[in-house]
Amino acid sequence: MRESSSSRNTRRAARVDWIFRFDWLYLLALLSIVMASAPRAQAEEDYDAGKRAYLAGNYEEALRVWQPLADQGNKFAQFSLGSLYFEGAGVEKDLPESARWFRLAAEQGYAPAQFNLGNAYKNGNGVEQDDLAAAEWWRKAAEQDFAPAQFNLGTQYYVGRGVPKDEETAIRWYRRAAENGHPQAQRLFSMTETPGGQAQASAAPAKPAGDGGGGGAAAAASSTAASSTATES
Repeated sequence: MRESSSSRNTRRAARVDWIFRFDWLYLLALLSIVMASAPRAQAEEDYDAGKRAYLAGNYEEALRVWQPLADQGNKFAQFSLGSLYFEGAGVEKDLPESARWFRLAAEQGYAPAQFNLGNAYKNGNGVEQDDLAAAEWWRKAAEQDFAPAQFNLGTQYYVGRGVPKDEETAIRWYRRAAENGHPQAQRLFSMTETPGGQAQASAAPAKPAGDGGGGGAAAAASSTAASSTATES
């Protein structure tokens, strides 16, 4: 029995309607993605503007740009505010405030902030001195292959500060730091130096002057921190 013309038209209209609704739902999903990515793109652009100001020495402008981003929970801006307060750049030097911003970024898993918070605990900068807490925060960053934290954690194990003394574990962390390009760790494995000769060294704080590569809201400091010079602890 042949299908009537009206039935065929009805089925055709139903298919067109389904296709239209599918396309509309697809467009709505696409629009939601675009709308969600727009704030992130704006945050990245704003962060980069603050970084340019920082690198130009205009710390007040960097603070003005980064503050609202940090207040909104941007971990890169939080880390950068911690650096400004640590250095006293554009603001009065305030180590407790510096440690507070580093902590907020560190709790979001940002390795340079975890490293700097470990430094704060190691040296009692804005927090009560605590070698155990220093080792814990350095470990979090070290497990993300952040070379300065790997180097510092190796030092903690080598001298038994905040962790049990364990030269084998110390050398393992020193080696990982060296493999990740840390120059002082690399020197430990040269012909002229041994781990014992550098065991008291500690990498300098990370700063918000990195290359900003790698996506996200312009990641702040990995390359700079990883190549930073070491200071005696």
